[in-house]
Amino acid sequence: MKNTQRNKPLVVLSSVKTRFGNKLYDLFRCFLFNKLDPNREYKVWMRYSYNWKRYSLDDLCSPYPPKELDHTNWDMFCLINKFPQIRDEFVSNYFLKSYDNTKKVKDRFLFQIRNTDYLHFYPAVINRNIIFQKMLDCAGNLHPEIKTIDVMSEDIDYCKNNYNNLFESKGYTVNYLPTGDIFDDFERSWNYKHKLIMNSTFHYWGCYVSNLIYSYNCTIITYLSKLMNTGCTPTNAIIAEYADRPSKSTEKKLYPNGKPKHSLATSAQF
Repeated sequence: MKNTQRNKPLVVLSSVKTRFGNKLYDLFRCFLFNKLDPNREYKVWMRYSYNWKRYSLDDLCSPYPPKELDHTNWDMFCLINKFPQIRDEFVSNYFLKSYDNTKKVKDRFLFQIRNTDYLHFYPAVINRNIIFQKMLDCAGNLHPEIKTIDVMSEDIDYCKNNYNNLFESKGYTVNYLPTGDIFDDFERSWNYKHKLIMNSTFHYWGCYVSNLIYSYNCTIITYLSKLMNTGCTPTNAIIAEYADRPSKSTEKKLYPNGKPKHSLATSAQF
């Protein structure tokens, strides 16, 4: 019979979040607490979850909820960059054990574009075309030799219809990557040395992994706004633009007929 006795008291943390990237922060929090507090064992219970067995992260998951829900979930965003060595150990242990170096992509930019809630709930983090133009200008100044952009998004058609002219006006050849399985998209993003990203924990996690693959010699271009969890932005990211969400009065001027309607995609990764 299997011995069910535990050598250490078990502490079960709670997670009620649905997004892939946010849940990774919950799992990192358990890994971190296990390092900092070796006298107890930490696991996380997830009401909505993914098949973490793909990365052996299920060893940090509890099948049972805690007796009381903890309310420190958002603190996890601030923890990731406060413990860089443990963050890199987490990434190395769970994601890079069998990484194939032949998949590296160094001659193209990856532009990860989050639409879904940004278009539905935050239709104007000022003007996307302005922000993207600043990011593309920054990319062109840093790597004028790169002329191709691969675009990854949960809504590729929207990107084609709204941003293709901007990309082409900057002289780029654009490849629109088909949206796939969430784990496949996550792993594909690791391969790129040069990235343009948005305020997305999914994008951030891809950058944490890429940084280890390329020994922190990556180009990561993004922007900052009050909407962003700046405590978890990759520490080597280059800030191309600072933007704030407009006030309600400004939004009325920008959108006199109401905010643009956009159907939410079923995928939550971006």
